[in-house]
Amino acid sequence: EAAWGLAAAALSVVSVQVEGWKPRRQRIFADLLAGRQVAEIARQEDISPRAVYKNIRAAGLDEIRGLCDELTHMLNAELKTP
Repeated sequence: EAAWGLAAAALSVVSVQVEGWKPRRQRIFADLLAGRQVAEIARQEDISPRAVYKNIRAAGLDEIRGLCDELTHMLNAELKTP
């Protein structure tokens, strides 16, 4: 179906981008997905909040998080359909 094709394509694009991330950026993204606040992430990583925001902007983490959220909702809806 179209939803599965879109999901596969989106995840492929994200996968290629994520491959180049350094471990810190991966941790920042995981923390954002877990709902942690920037100040908390900064303390945990021992960096400034500005550095966290720089990572978010440079890698488009907010956009990727939004894409992941939308894919989750879409796929959950597809799986619930009889």
